[in-house]
Amino acid sequence: MAIISIMFFSALSNFVGQKEVQLEASTPLEALNILRGRLDEKINEVLFDNSGNIRRYINIYLNGRNLSSIDDLEAPLKEGDKIMLAPVVSGG
Repeated sequence: MAIISIMFFSALSNFVGQKEVQLEASTPLEALNILRGRLDEKINEVLFDNSGNIRRYINIYLNGRNLSSIDDLEAPLKEGDKIMLAPVVSGG
């Protein structure tokens, strides 16, 4: 297991009430599950759907690289890695 940081960007940091949390996890998926257990229910509804999956309008990055598949979410974490959660930006 590695001690990593999860960073919240834009409106997500307002919902969570902080910009960054640290936790110990082996994979990004495990980190997200640990995070779910730490946050209150209202915040969880913003980040996760009823199945416990991260909502589609939230991008997940590991050290700046978009994690777009379940295989990416099962990649091993290293000490000091940073997972970033950011809402999808769209416009016209």
